[in-house]
Amino acid sequence: MSAAVPAQVMNTKPLFKLMVEKKASTCFLPAIAPVKIKIEGKIFPVNKQVLSRRRCVRRPWAHVS
Repeated sequence: MSAAVPAQVMNTKPLFKLMVEKKASTCFLPAIAPVKIKIEGKIFPVNKQVLSRRRCVRRPWAHVS
């Protein structure tokens, strides 16, 4: 048996805070690409950090309540 790999948790609070400050309407969390937000119909990258496919696919909303 192989040991289970612990899931990484993405801290989305700063992202959502930025969305509120910029009045963004949409957040895009694509695999193998930077996180982006939509502001007044235009899409902007939040930073250059690329999310791994595994991190996006594995229960991305498990921490949202």
